Amino acid sequence: MRVILALILALSPIGSAAEETSDLLGISGLARIQQRHTDPLVGKPTDQIRGLLRLDGFLNLDKRGCMQVKARMLTGETFTSDNISHTVGDSMDSLKAKLKISLRHIYLDYSCQSEKFRVELGALPTTNLASGEYVGNLGLGSSGWIDGMRVTIVDRENNREWIFSAGQVSDTKQPNVFKREHNDINHMQMMVRQKVENIGNVLENATFVLSESRHNKTYYTRAGIEAAIKGFGQWLGSEEAKLLVGGELLASDDHLVGQMVHTDFDLKKWNARVTFAHIAKSSATAEDATSLVLKSYMAYGSNVYFYVKRDLSDSLALDMRVRVGDGGKMIETGITKRFCMKKQCVVKRHN
Repeated sequence: MRVILALILALSPIGSAAEETSDLLGISGLARIQQRHTDPLVGKPTDQIRGLLRLDGFLNLDKRGCMQVKARMLTGETFTSDNISHTVGDSMDSLKAKLKISLRHIYLDYSCQSEKFRVELGALPTTNLASGEYVGNLGLGSSGWIDGMRVTIVDRENNREWIFSAGQVSDTKQPNVFKREHNDINHMQMMVRQKVENIGNVLENATFVLSESRHNKTYYTRAGIEAAIKGFGQWLGSEEAKLLVGGELLASDDHLVGQMVHTDFDLKKWNARVTFAHIAKSSATAEDATSLVLKSYMAYGSNVYFYVKRDLSDSLALDMRVRVGDGGKMIETGITKRFCMKKQCVVKRHN
């Protein structure tokens, strides 16, 4: 990682960039507070207060905006955790140790040679895809990292993207990029995303995702699809209304370890999702990588997840999430406040 960071600094003509562009840098982020009640099938119910703080920044190194150093600071103590959590009834001393924010990602994002070719180098987020793009839900957790490089090739004529990544996904209990151990490459992935305008008379704007990954010594295959129901907005009397359906499978070697189907409803300031997911605890060699898939609200076994969000404004939203199934019951309510400089906020459907 020290070598990668040195390359980033060596490729960064900071002085000249300041003279060529007015958008030299940008800062955005969000703050979130949640209340979560969990009632497991075995054990006592718990109540938690959870908080999240995220800061995103970029430094422009080219007047065209095609070369940037990007960084993200985030709360949370592990690869899949992005919250500071306090269980009601525990000592406040345990909370004080969790009150910290770490620099998880810092990397060079370069696409100056061609809009069809992009290279990212450094401590990367697990996905580089834009807001609203379907990337699947059984991939690496969105709060995690890949310390290495990623290459994206865009084939606009065929509505296709190829994404290749290689690096290290380890030391999963150390979110600070400068404190993580960096040894050998243990994670490689090839992913292709294919967009299709229509599928029969029912579906439109479909996106297929297929990826092959190697984590440590285990191979994973992931396949998914998301598409919109044709004419839903007209039927509901609102062109802005969308109904999306999707599904995904995750296999480890020759064993199916994850499957998921979901339905999304978007209408102006409302968004809702219903998801059924089954995540199996796999063999000892594969369980480590499978655990990196689970988001903080997910659980092993078969569970149904309900999610609803209401945007109160461009920067303020309320949401509720419910889980029922093998993982027990969970209900979570939250409020999110976004902040940004020069209108650089990025709004995602499921954050």
